[in-house]
Amino acid sequence: MALSINWTKRADKKFDKILEYLLLEWGESVTKNFVKKPMTF
Repeated sequence: MALSINWTKRADKKFDKILEYLLLEWGESVTKNFVKKPMTF
């Protein structure tokens, strides 16, 4: 069963900041892998 995630505006902005940091510090490849990696609980 797939989970549904409802993002708040604050969470969305923070996620964008995380992506910006990863892109600047680690590059495009790492950032893409971070976004693609499935979350496990």
